[in-house]
Amino acid sequence: MVDRTSGVPAFRQVAADLRERIAAGQYTPGSRLPSERELVDTYGVSRPTIRDAVNMLRAEGIVTAEHGRGAFMADAAARGWTPSSSVKIRFEPADDRVAECLGIQAGDEVTARDRVMRANGLVVQLAASRLPRDLTHGNAIEQIDTGIPVVTVTRIAHGKDRPLEMNDMVLPADRFELSYEWPAD
Repeated sequence: MVDRTSGVPAFRQVAADLRERIAAGQYTPGSRLPSERELVDTYGVSRPTIRDAVNMLRAEGIVTAEHGRGAFMADAAARGWTPSSSVKIRFEPADDRVAECLGIQAGDEVTARDRVMRANGLVVQLAASRLPRDLTHGNAIEQIDTGIPVVTVTRIAHGKDRPLEMNDMVLPADRFELSYEWPAD
């Protein structure tokens, strides 16, 4: 089924054919794609070629992959699955690999975003993003979920002759209670 004389890489041909089958309704949302072995037999290519094709479809959001279970059509919610996710945001120094990928210096602060996507409680994807801190500072990625009232407090720490630190705190009102006492002199 793969045309080795076309000049198009085999994995791209396999991915294109799978896309056509998906568009034709052969595979429906939430359904499992054939196993690697079955796809190897169908297309007459190697397992790495099949993996590359499936990874391409995964990168496009067409399928999800579960280690040891196979590849599944995306949009599991359409099959009665309940999607959920969790996100953790933190700041950390860039290691050598992150620095090289982002074109920054090792040790520069980055925003780390780790996401876990689930369907019916089953983990279907892990995603770890690293973003240059100067691009995320003050943006929505660093903010609390929308819909929660917040209190914003700015503190400035002063030294003998100059400010030493400015600290902006955003406190979700559902988790904090502020109480201040002022002397009446």
